[in-house]
Amino acid sequence: MNNLAKTYCRALHAGFFDRAEFHPDDIALDFGNRICKYGELSMLSLRIANTIETCRNGVGMSKWVGILANKTIQGYASILGILCSGKGYLPLSCDAPISQLVDMIERSKTKLLLVDEDGVELLSELLAQFDRPLTICLVADSDSAHLEVRLLREKFKQHAFANVSSVAKDLASLNIMVQRETPAYLLFTSGNTGRPKGVVVSHGNVRHFLDFVIVQFAFTSKDRFSQNFEFTFDLSVFDIFVSLEVGACICPPSAGYKFFPNRYIKRSRLTVWFSLPSAVNSMLAAQQLSSDIFCGLRYSLFCGEPLAVKAARLWHNAAGNSELVNLYGSTEATICCTAYTWDPLENKYEDECIVPIGRPFWGSHVKVLDEKLLPVTDGQIGELWVGGPQVALGYLDDLSETQLQFAYDEELKSRFYRTGDKGFYDVNRDHLCFLGKVEHPVKIDAI
Repeated sequence: MNNLAKTYCRALHAGFFDRAEFHPDDIALDFGNRICKYGELSMLSLRIANTIETCRNGVGMSKWVGILANKTIQGYASILGILCSGKGYLPLSCDAPISQLVDMIERSKTKLLLVDEDGVELLSELLAQFDRPLTICLVADSDSAHLEVRLLREKFKQHAFANVSSVAKDLASLNIMVQRETPAYLLFTSGNTGRPKGVVVSHGNVRHFLDFVIVQFAFTSKDRFSQNFEFTFDLSVFDIFVSLEVGACICPPSAGYKFFPNRYIKRSRLTVWFSLPSAVNSMLAAQQLSSDIFCGLRYSLFCGEPLAVKAARLWHNAAGNSELVNLYGSTEATICCTAYTWDPLENKYEDECIVPIGRPFWGSHVKVLDEKLLPVTDGQIGELWVGGPQVALGYLDDLSETQLQFAYDEELKSRFYRTGDKGFYDVNRDHLCFLGKVEHPVKIDAI
């Protein structure tokens, strides 16, 4: 049993299907003008999983299935269906340049794409770039999307086209336990510092994160989660799988609420808000913040950018009933791995300061190293290295970059990822502080 516990973990999708089986009428998705219950989402996901398995001759042994979809019912079901089939999902943005989509599909060797109504609009230009055959599965149910696919079928005879199966994968055959290193998803970095890197994240990486944050924040089935992040951003994994794991409701914003997040929070009756800190500045500029305007929030979570003290104070004034938490992490460290809870009575920082990033999650480690990769003394600035079970498997087909960015610590028996961020440990307040990017990282040899 001990060996099993070390090797296997509950699959990323297991909690959702447990909930769907016993509480099928609970609401999983609330779009404002359309809801989707757990049972409905489960059935569509299982049909998609069966489709992937019946398309296996076209998909071959590829690890990844691509999703060209937005935050639609079909998009969420595609993610769950891919995981059910034993594959990992590769989210592709409908707003990305065609050249970028081609690069991701080619590098991942993806052979099957699941496409919703928004994704269909890109297919003609996208498919023209491929000589090798792809299989396209339409998960949309609109007449216009099916008409467009029929036209594409005639135009691109080298590619195969499929519809979602009417038969669902047998729930009893679902793999609830998977090997920890089984890939769950592939996300490409922004490429701001060069060619985007494909980060391979496993079920075990995400499972450790889920198990920690669900207990730490005591989320329940009564919570209503925001969904501010696109599927291509790793922070979306929090919104989707924390919510579905506890049987809560995800409330994706409509396009109309993009510029009116205050209306989105109140209309959706959100209890959990998760966004970039820049959302606070946007609301302030649009005069959408006022005292206790978001009194229904239980948690206000920020990640992905430095959180300024001024922004934290403004948000706490607007959502005073919520616990405000500054999270820190990276795609390579699976969403986030440290947390700092804001306390307005204890914080004496100047408005221009950055809110600390706090302490590591249980099981995670953070080291602060100098240019020689030696630990600095407390209070000194160095590069932040994060380690533990959340550290990703590495970069897709890029051993040299993996060797540069990941290392194994024999003493802690843990893999570490070098973040490229600088910071220090504040011994007086017992937390980590973030200070920005390291300008000149050095190369290492260990993996």
